Amino acid sequence: MVLHTPAGLVLAAYALSITWVAWHFFRMLWGRHSSTVNVKHYGEDRRKCPYIAPCPIPAHINLTEKYIMNERGMLLYTCAWRPTHIEKPRGLIVQCCGFADSNTFLPRKRSIRLAEQGFVVVGMDPEGHGRSDGLHAYIPSFPTLVEDYWQWFNQEI
Repeated sequence: MVLHTPAGLVLAAYALSITWVAWHFFRMLWGRHSSTVNVKHYGEDRRKCPYIAPCPIPAHINLTEKYIMNERGMLLYTCAWRPTHIEKPRGLIVQCCGFADSNTFLPRKRSIRLAEQGFVVVGMDPEGHGRSDGLHAYIPSFPTLVEDYWQWFNQEI
């Protein structure tokens, strides 16, 4: 078989990556975004999804999760990891998730590690990302995204 050779494995990985990109491109063009949906309540479906934490939270780390409402009436997910085993934190780290990402799964491990080292780590899922309201991975405009972060940062931190 060709797949038992290194070149065959590279070819199979390349074919899978091309298929994955093509599938997501197809979904982006003809998926849910083209249909009429209620943008405000679209995040409700993502909040109802069962969440399996990638790692347990140590007893000396305090995780606070809550929702804030932006100026457009959408709920935005926020979280904060605070170390309780030290008296004064070493610093504050603001975590901004990447495009179509969230602060609930993979960044959670990083946040716990940083909190164990004495940092306070806070994060917010912008509109359309993670457990926040809005069309998935859709950013209506970058100035509104910046305004949401600015509003959250001034209110909560």
